Amino acid sequence: MDASATGERPTRFENEGGKVFVRIVFLLGALSAFAPLSIDTYLPGLPSLTRSLHASPAAAQLSITACLIGLGAGQLVFGPISDRFGRRRPLLCGVICFAVVSFACVFVQSIWVFIGLRFIQGLAGSAALVISRAVVRDLRSGVAAVRLFALLTIVSGAAPLIAPIIGAQLLHLGTWRVVFVALGILGALLVLATHWFFPETLAVENRHGQGLRSNFAVFHRLVLDDSFVGLALASGFVYGALFCFISGTPYVVEVVYRVSPSGFSAIFALVEAGIIVFGLLTRHFVERIGALRLSTIGFFGAALGGVGLYVVARLNSGLVLIVIGLFLVVSSLGVLIPTVSALALGAHRLDAGSASGLLGVAQFVMGGLAAPLVGVAGVHSALPMATVIAVLTVAALITYIALAHQGFVNTSLAAIGDQTMTHNRMRST
Repeated sequence: MDASATGERPTRFENEGGKVFVRIVFLLGALSAFAPLSIDTYLPGLPSLTRSLHASPAAAQLSITACLIGLGAGQLVFGPISDRFGRRRPLLCGVICFAVVSFACVFVQSIWVFIGLRFIQGLAGSAALVISRAVVRDLRSGVAAVRLFALLTIVSGAAPLIAPIIGAQLLHLGTWRVVFVALGILGALLVLATHWFFPETLAVENRHGQGLRSNFAVFHRLVLDDSFVGLALASGFVYGALFCFISGTPYVVEVVYRVSPSGFSAIFALVEAGIIVFGLLTRHFVERIGALRLSTIGFFGAALGGVGLYVVARLNSGLVLIVIGLFLVVSSLGVLIPTVSALALGAHRLDAGSASGLLGVAQFVMGGLAAPLVGVAGVHSALPMATVIAVLTVAALITYIALAHQGFVNTSLAAIGDQTMTHNRMRST
């Protein structure tokens, strides 16, 4: 079938300086920001939402879990669909649904209805996440893919910086419901931007998939790849630590240390700024160091930060050291998001949507399961949050070393994701 007959735009792109490419990167960055915008914007209002809906802290944090599980599970759906029908149409459907559900959240009176809507909101937002990663794989591979993923990490990393600040300011205009009005408006604007400016990146001849049987075959092939599974699980543990930080920090900062919502937003932005800083460093050093070595550094850094956070929380050493530990954990994602994405999708170009979906499931479902653990364990000190984060980051490092790292060293996939290491190994032989 000719692409023009479907109303899709041709799959042609300019170089990194071209207007089309720059436009795609900007939109991909905005779409990649769906997850932090869906969660971080209403974090300053989470304690007031808890009171407004007569809910417990654990129930309120369950709304984060519901959104995260939706973000993960939806990627298993939208990933294969985008492999079959192209990237643009499924993306539009997801963004439209996100905007509608955001407006619906404004009118809820029950925490359980709110949790249900947040799950649907996550499902809809997952289309942007999974498809944006697949689009990068459509356009680039190897070191070029890492650099592009790093660029998107930098662009989307601005969302966690400004989202809580925007949320805190919106609370001056009204209740937490105003935040969801803003999310609905943002969703509507992204619908228009996607419709007008986002081209189709998957050529018709590269599309495939004939239903559930074909999808299961692809997923079966992916789960038999030790390197892919190792990266998915290890990055999932780090995402779990991230969302423990997201769900636990409002209570630790505002309740335990009695900081105002505006002060919390500033601390949150400071910690999240590490993602941008380390994303810039990853983009700069990937050609010299290689994606595989950088990912190793990222997992070691996350574990170091998690263990350090536990120690300072155990010793009750104060808010400053807590923030430093959180900074180390969260900053590691500036290295891990681009390198893990490029390494995991590197050998699965024809199944990029499905591979992206499975990677996203591991990351966001793990995050969703971990987030309420902080509330269950208690929100009257920083120790419960620090303990869960330490366990998750150490588990991530162990999983990465046991499965992913050794698998990349022993297979030709290292040649795709880490050109420097492959060159040195070939020269030595």
